Amino acid sequence: MFVNMDKDGKFSENVVMYPDIHPLSFTVKGRDVAVNSPVMKQYYFVKEGTPNAYITSPTKEVTMGDTVKATLKLDNISSLSSASWTFANLDKNFEIVDAKPSAELSQYGEAKVTLTNSGTPTVQLDMPSTTPINDKVAAVDLTLKVKDSVFTTSAKLDPTVSVTTPEGTVNFIKAGYTWGLLSTFSEIEGPLNAEGFLNPGTTNKYKNVDWPNSGASINLTQSNGTLFDVTPNLVKDVNRFAISKLPLTGDLWSYEFALPGHFMVKIPMMSGFDYEGTIYGQQKKLATSYFIKTAVAGDVNQDGVIDIFDAQEIQKVWETDNRAADINWDGIVDATDIKFVQSNYLKVNPYVTNLPTPVDQVNGKTLEDILKELGIAS
Repeated sequence: MFVNMDKDGKFSENVVMYPDIHPLSFTVKGRDVAVNSPVMKQYYFVKEGTPNAYITSPTKEVTMGDTVKATLKLDNISSLSSASWTFANLDKNFEIVDAKPSAELSQYGEAKVTLTNSGTPTVQLDMPSTTPINDKVAAVDLTLKVKDSVFTTSAKLDPTVSVTTPEGTVNFIKAGYTWGLLSTFSEIEGPLNAEGFLNPGTTNKYKNVDWPNSGASINLTQSNGTLFDVTPNLVKDVNRFAISKLPLTGDLWSYEFALPGHFMVKIPMMSGFDYEGTIYGQQKKLATSYFIKTAVAGDVNQDGVIDIFDAQEIQKVWETDNRAADINWDGIVDATDIKFVQSNYLKVNPYVTNLPTPVDQVNGKTLEDILKELGIAS
């Protein structure tokens, strides 16, 4: 459901409460006119007096590599013997480096906190005995290290919580805590589009390709010349590429995709963006038709134009498995390959400058002449 803001950037909305849904979660996502969704706020509604657990932190936004404080709290309890927090979702974004009883808990006696980081991390709180609690208590103070293993713009701490009282052990209703996260790197993912690998009769459906052995290469080059070779990341039968841990420079890079028999695709791109003097990481998951363009087929000699010389190269190795001329990589140089030259004849690679002028005949021989010699109707 979309709700528009008023001229002051405010809105009001009635939220229907369902008593049978316990607790009721309500999420608000902010979105601008460009359909960016940088802000999310989640609310939980519970019946008054219901025991629950939640997390607070003095920090709303963190950067990879930071340490951040958080407090595990218990609410609407009258007594406490022990409590346990299990962090099944912790490993990608956080490491718990310290856990200790909150200073607020000391009024109820000497508590013990045990941190287990092996396997699924847990924090165990034990009181010296069943202790009366005055409704709400800050139980455990955590110190967390923010990891840099996965790109994300937000990181949530959301453990399951079980509490032991004289009445037994109960899994509490709980609410996690989400930080905005600033990445220290960028990553990019996108499609591998090559005209020679289109399924016959389609314009945007591609065959699965053994990319590691296809002769393809992908490079990202910084403006200072530093090169990142993405080629080792290519996967068989996965028509996409991905690379992570790209440094944040805030300047223009170059993306280059090369494949035998095709024009090289060369496109400028940014690694990170500068906002008010700070460079932020970006995650680009590129759609088939956006940013990454299809490599045009027919450039057998890789000179950036498709002309009579490409037809001659195909004729020289006709009915062999020569990779440079086997544009669709089906194991044989044949009519399918030279038809790419036909359909793209005299095209010039739009991504490269200072290219030769396409030549349509040599010594009086034209493309039509070569086609006739190969027994192909023009």
